[in-house]
Amino acid sequence: MTYVHSIIGTILFILFFIGCNPKNESNFPEDGSASAYTYSIYLDSLNLQYGKEYIEKVDYAEARDYLLESAKSENIPIRTESYLYLNFIETRLQNWDMALIYLEEYHKSAMLLYNRAVQAEKDVHKQKDSLNNIFHLIENQKRTKWVTLSVTMIVLVIIIFILVRDHKRLLVFSKKERKELKKITSEIQKKRDEKKAISLSSYLLQADIFKKTTIYTEIKHFEEQQNSIECPVLTYDKQDQLNEELGRIFKDFQFALREINAKLTDNDIKLCCLSLLPLSNYGKAVCFGSTETSIIKQRKHNIKKKMTQDSDELLLFNFIFNSR
Repeated sequence: MTYVHSIIGTILFILFFIGCNPKNESNFPEDGSASAYTYSIYLDSLNLQYGKEYIEKVDYAEARDYLLESAKSENIPIRTESYLYLNFIETRLQNWDMALIYLEEYHKSAMLLYNRAVQAEKDVHKQKDSLNNIFHLIENQKRTKWVTLSVTMIVLVIIIFILVRDHKRLLVFSKKERKELKKITSEIQKKRDEKKAISLSSYLLQADIFKKTTIYTEIKHFEEQQNSIECPVLTYDKQDQLNEELGRIFKDFQFALREINAKLTDNDIKLCCLSLLPLSNYGKAVCFGSTETSIIKQRKHNIKKKMTQDSDELLLFNFIFNSR
């Protein structure tokens, strides 16, 4: 019997160690007592509940105050749900910037909760493997069938208890919720693209200003003579004048192009500026002192590779070369 007691004691010690695993969400922080932590979570839960009640009363200001408090909670499910309702309030009030911020915070917390759920599932499998090793140990010792059966039943009951407890507490992501998470990710990206498109439209105003310069008038004049015998192009002096005007009027646009880390050359940036103007490939070639439109097509191809393969700037590329 002493041997049996030793085995059962070993099993209970292992299960106690599993329950005290610091990765478990239910453990309390090291710098506070268990009762203080429990009370803190209780207050966070109350703030969340009050916030939801005030939303039902359409008192969004009061609801926001309670939800901002519950959003500070150390409990991830409470924090996640708080940001979801904050996003709902700002969406209703059409405060789109704040709604987007809360949507991103909800997405971040939800992903953290999901990752912990996955880790919990892995931990459960490890626990099962540890218990299987115990089974083999008992079988190898060839103890009596009653001892083996009794210990096996005890361990199975404990395993079922652990599985049910952990799955109810952490595995909160059903297929529907995972689909919703993907939808939220798509909405965040869509909002970012919309805001970026609005900021890009300001560069078209710079292009309209450039159209009033004398050098632009000369370029359009050369463009109209494409089929003439002489086919004139810009001289080196005129090209220097063009570069100065582009740098002066498209200063913000050129700065933005250098910031995207696509390793664009000065001539690449020059073509990007010219592409915001209503110019044909021949008109752009004239600006480089040539009448060959193939050089423009080749340079555009290289720019596309830099802005789509080397960096994620497809939206910017389409804006530059499809706006006019």
